[in-house]
This record gives sequence, C-alpha cells and structure tokens, in this order.
Amino acid sequence: MKKHLSIILALAAMGTGFICHKTVDVTDSLHELVNAERQFAALTRERGISEAFSACLAEEAVGFRPEPVRIRNRYVENPEIPGRLIRNPEIADVAASGDLGYMSGSYEFYGNESEPADHGHYVSVWEKQAGVWKVVLDVGVRTPGPGSLDTVMVLEEGYRAPRIAGSVEREQEHLMNRDRDFSSLALIMGMEDAYANLAMDSFRFYREGRFPARNLSELSRVIHDSSRRIRLDPLKAAAATFCDLGYSYGTGRIGSVDSEKRISYLHIWKRSRRGSAWKLVLVLHLPVFSEEE
Repeated sequence: MKKHLSIILALAAMGTGFICHKTVDVTDSLHELVNAERQFAALTRERGISEAFSACLAEEAVGFRPEPVRIRNRYVENPEIPGRLIRNPEIADVAASGDLGYMSGSYEFYGNESEPADHGHYVSVWEKQAGVWKVVLDVGVRTPGPGSLDTVMVLEEGYRAPRIAGSVEREQEHLMNRDRDFSSLALIMGMEDAYANLAMDSFRFYREGRFPARNLSELSRVIHDSSRRIRLDPLKAAAATFCDLGYSYGTGRIGSVDSEKRISYLHIWKRSRRGSAWKLVLVLHLPVFSEEE
C-alpha cells in the first residue's frame, strides 16, 4: 500500500537581527532523498533485508547495537538475514547544500510470519556521496504498538532553506561541545527543561518502550521519570556544507552514581539563519544493558 509521506520543515524563529546570506530551493534534494528511501523499501521487499542494507549503507555507516558500531559488514557478510521489514517514512528534512538529510518514521519487523510484529520508530541520516544518497547512521527504538502516520506540514514546492556561511570543522566541534555542556545544563534545569531549552517547536524525542514525543508539549510524557543527572560523551558530529543541518551521537549515563543507566544517543541539530544557535529537532535515547542487568 502506498503510504502518504509528510515532510517536516523544521524551521523556527530563533531571535531577530540576523539575515541569511542566501536561501536555496531544496525541493529537488528532498524528492531525491524521499526516492532513496522508497528504493530502499523496494529492495527490502524484493531482495530481502541484507541486500537492501548492503546497497544503501555507506561503508562507514553506524548503528546502535546497542552501542554505536559500524554495521554495513553485518549485512554484507550475512546475506540471508531472515525476516520482513516494513518502514513507513513520516518526516524528512535536507540541508540547503543538498548533501545531508534525515528521515524518520514507524517500522514493523516480522521475524516469523506466525508471530506478532515488533513495532518501533527509526531514524536514518543520509549523506550524498559521489552524487548518491547513502545512509551514514541508522537507529531505532521499539514502541508498545504500531505507530500512525503523522500529519505535520507537507512540503511546499519551492521551499527555500537558509544558506549559512561557516566552517564545517568548527561547527562540528561546536556540536560536540553542545553535547558535553548539556550535562551541566541538565543538572541545573533537569533533563526535560534542558532539552526544551535547546529544542525547536517541531522537536521529537524517541525513547525505548515509549511512543515518540512529537512536539515540546509531549516531552514530559516521554522523559518525566528521568533523572536530572546525565553525562553525554560524544563520539562524532557532522555538519552539512552550509552549516544549517548537523548531527551528533555517542554514549551517555543517566542517573546517580549508584543507579546509573547507560545509553546511546543521537542528536539532530538545525540552524534557521546566520548567527542563530544550533537547535535540536530530534533526539533518540537507546538503553545499553550490561551483562549483569
């Protein structure tokens, strides 16, 4: 069945007094990214999970298993991974430079047709390499049941994204520092308020075993029971050429010293104009359990 695809344009006003250098029509880039996801879905149906991921993952692609690791070889070396995967993309966004984007939606996985499906939400970060979209990060969380397609803003033809001048290397280091500094902010404000302070209105939060928070008003439902204490240890950050979209990921610890819980995390960041601060549009936390747990 052909699914309706909604495109979220995560642009929010973040202060005044700044003017973008240029804006760029990203309609074509968004359509390319959506088509890449559709091609992945078609490969999954026709050739199976292993061949689909082998074709679409970049060599350096990372997943959470449950800690961040490279994942492409798992599919290349295991061509007969059983099961059936159905992904229903709901949102997509792409950088003004057309070289970085992300997609997210619900998924169903059937390990055995006689058993109920596993349900969850996935996030895939895509990068254009040598003119071809490739997945550089693919992660997800399980949910209590099936998700429903979103009804957020549909992409308008001719939408123009901000082209922001800046040093990619400097901005990548800045994103790493934003992750490190988040620990201090959460200790003062609490995790929920700290995330709300850094987030756009269209912010999403994914946590294992919960349905996603799809905006700031739903955030307390997902992380209301979390500790103030959180320490993030970023492993990598990347930014698009025009420095308007980026992501960071790593590991972290939540809770007091006596009851710490380890996580892997993903942050997706966006800027809406030159001089504006990076804001979060999506966060994902996946627990990492030790052998004793």
